[in-house]
Amino acid sequence: MKEMDELKKKYWKGRTDRDEERSLKNRPFSHDTTHVEDIYFQYLNEKKNEKINFPDFDVEIIRKIKGQQGEQRFISKIGYWRLAAAVIILITAGILFFNNQSGTQTSAPPPENLVLTDTYNDPEKAFEETKKALLFISNKLNKGTELTSEFAKFSETQENLKKEN
Repeated sequence: MKEMDELKKKYWKGRTDRDEERSLKNRPFSHDTTHVEDIYFQYLNEKKNEKINFPDFDVEIIRKIKGQQGEQRFISKIGYWRLAAAVIILITAGILFFNNQSGTQTSAPPPENLVLTDTYNDPEKAFEETKKALLFISNKLNKGTELTSEFAKFSETQENLKKEN
């Protein structure tokens, strides 16, 4: 019995040879075996003696393999067409892009006498307009901070409830 246990450990580590595996599978089993390993070896022994009741098994497997190879060739042809379409699209996009780039450079010549002018002649009036714009932006930012204060109140209330519980 101890020898069989050692042989099983060796089997599960993958260190048995064919003769040792045969002795494990061919040993007599009792029908009231409850040990999982014994049931496993008994199952292997039964399946080894079982014959395949399919006379054209080899022919059927070879036919299925050849059928799959035919499908792979069809799929690869579709893949080549997709690749060719993608290359054509990329080449077309590149041609259109570069033609458009070169067209914009020649169609709009740079201005020769570019003069920057102010929108206001009076600096005080410009200052007042700038001040109005900055106050408008400040108001909008302050409204955003009002919402964050509401979140702060919510957070404080939540912390108080946690402390009470």
